[in-house]
Amino acid sequence: MAQPARPSRAVRLTLGPTHSDANGLLLAYQENRAPIDRKGAFYLFTLRLIPAIPFFALNLLMGLTRMKTWTFFWVSQVGMFAGTVAYVVAGTEIAKIDALGGVLSPGLIGAFVLLGVFPLVAKRVVDMVKRQQVYARWKAVRPTSFDRNLIVIGAGAGGLVTALIGAAVKSKVTLVEAHKMGGDCLNFGCVPSKALIRSARLRHQMTHASQYGLRNATAEFSFRDVMARVHAVIAEIAPHDSVERFTSLDVDVLQGHAKIVNP
Repeated sequence: MAQPARPSRAVRLTLGPTHSDANGLLLAYQENRAPIDRKGAFYLFTLRLIPAIPFFALNLLMGLTRMKTWTFFWVSQVGMFAGTVAYVVAGTEIAKIDALGGVLSPGLIGAFVLLGVFPLVAKRVVDMVKRQQVYARWKAVRPTSFDRNLIVIGAGAGGLVTALIGAAVKSKVTLVEAHKMGGDCLNFGCVPSKALIRSARLRHQMTHASQYGLRNATAEFSFRDVMARVHAVIAEIAPHDSVERFTSLDVDVLQGHAKIVNP
């Protein structure tokens, strides 16, 4: 049965016969304009903090958005203020140099330190604002304290390793599994299939023993015995993935279903 076509978004553009690169950039902007229009002030502020980005290019870029003139003005002033202060201080100290010894003056060294630290501080501030924006919608349900450092859903191969690493660094870990410890890998996938393949390969080699310079090598096949070996291999590995082992590692193991409802 044919699958329905994905709905497409109509974009009205006036494109000339040349300047394909510029037209491609314009098309990309039109398709991604929604987040820029929604968070344009924040983008403008963060870009103003980066001295490597030419201001004239940023001005032209923001001219393509729907940002209000007043918003563009005050965000630009706030974004450029900190950088302007750092450069003014550095320039003032450099102008005071009248001898070779002035190069090592505390004021000039402090100005260069300020120039070096400023981008790091700006990045920390931007990251903090981003985190606040991400978690703003869950602010009302944010708990005052946390019972666990890590919650792992599923005791499969990935879940067991994650819980083990968390326990190794002394984190409070809860592991939730709805069925069997070890997940599909131990009980239905990786381990049983590899054990079954090993038995099949051995029988194949014995059947073709003459290729290895052997004679009279036979193997009687019994599906019951092969599956008994598969279960024996699972049982041998199971204690390493068991509830008892992870409980002994201070992991709180719960039986049941779990889902993440919010960050």
